[in-house]
Amino acid sequence: MRNENKFFAFVSIVALLSFAGCQIAPTNSNQSINANISPINTSANSNLNDANAAKSGTHEHRAPHGGTLIAFGEEFAHLELVFDSMSGELKAYALDGEAEKSVRLTQSEIEIEVEKPRRFRVKLAAAENALTGEKKGATSEFRASSNELKNLKEFDAKIVSITIRGREFKNTHFNFPKGNENEHGH
Repeated sequence: MRNENKFFAFVSIVALLSFAGCQIAPTNSNQSINANISPINTSANSNLNDANAAKSGTHEHRAPHGGTLIAFGEEFAHLELVFDSMSGELKAYALDGEAEKSVRLTQSEIEIEVEKPRRFRVKLAAAENALTGEKKGATSEFRASSNELKNLKEFDAKIVSITIRGREFKNTHFNFPKGNENEHGH
């Protein structure tokens, strides 16, 4: 009987230590340890983080270009914004509901209305990419450069109108760099 208690205690301690060891901090797949080593493979970490998010009741996506995600229609699709404050360049990438695959849009531009710190509009034009075969009328990438955006670190804005896979979304508010105002995990 005494050996069974020791065994149970041992198994319990091993289980607790194993569980504690699995609390891995998320890593960025774009980071390298040094110039001679390729990017870290985080697919196992990603699966673990997804499992931990499911347990905690949160839902999380990663922006593939390192930008800010804006969700449309309860995870129907996403728009990722990548912003260079120094140049005032803003890029937008249309993505699927999991923010993993690009989604080609037919519209020629995406209009963003910045509301704070000052009110102005920016029109992102459809971008062509010979490498992927994307062209105006069938592209997932949009770009704009604006003097109004230069040196802004954050702003409140809305996507005036966007049509993704046949669904139109109007006046979708977001805070840059945080993402949607009412979305969790973005």
